[in-house]
Amino acid sequence: MSVRHHWLYLSFIAVLGWSPCYGDWKTDANDRIEQIRKRNAVITVVDANGDPVSGVTVDINQIRHRFAFGTCINNGKMTDTSYKNFILSHYEWAVCENETKWENNETSRDNDSDTTYANADNIYQWSNSNGLKFRGHCLFWEQWGTTTHVQQWVKDLPYAAYPTPSDLLGEVDERIDSAVNRYKNKFRNWDVDNEMLPTDPCTYNFYNRLGEGGRVHMFERAKLRDPNCGMLMNEFSGNSFLGYDSNSY
Repeated sequence: MSVRHHWLYLSFIAVLGWSPCYGDWKTDANDRIEQIRKRNAVITVVDANGDPVSGVTVDINQIRHRFAFGTCINNGKMTDTSYKNFILSHYEWAVCENETKWENNETSRDNDSDTTYANADNIYQWSNSNGLKFRGHCLFWEQWGTTTHVQQWVKDLPYAAYPTPSDLLGEVDERIDSAVNRYKNKFRNWDVDNEMLPTDPCTYNFYNRLGEGGRVHMFERAKLRDPNCGMLMNEFSGNSFLGYDSNSY
């Protein structure tokens, strides 16, 4: 007797965090999962002649998701076996929590002794050896005024609107070439310019210094360095709990 399967792909959205701006998000999320991310499946059990068989009990175990379901990994926890086992039991994608952010890779300008990808390499190599797909986060962080994830030396660089050459543009290009080339054909995606649409626009950010052309340049140069890698936007403010802002996009 053989079993012919018409698989049901189940997909999940994990909302990591809570906002007082939106109360019953879980019910709405589950409703959307039912409406959008599921469909009915039909399983037909047949005998050796291909004739349908009734009264047969079938057990189904889902082994992979059509929808990308992943988590961030902290290098400081990579010695914790239970931490790693939980990741492997629940996720198919991974991303570094902080280890591929510019501030952690290049703490001072053009100083080889302060440039390192060791922690990021450790996370990627473990993830890849265990079959996890990987995303890079992030090449740049747009919101300088609300995060410590941009080095002061970057904020202090002379700048001009793209395409006028400037120290800031030169370092942007060096960052892209360094990070993207290092993980070429390894990372499936990169978050290029993180959180481009803040609810409270900051004074000190790439957009206000390099202009819209500078943002476009980031994506285009990164894509040239790794044509097979997806170049993504990563957003949270103004487009999650607070409502989708289509005009800004």
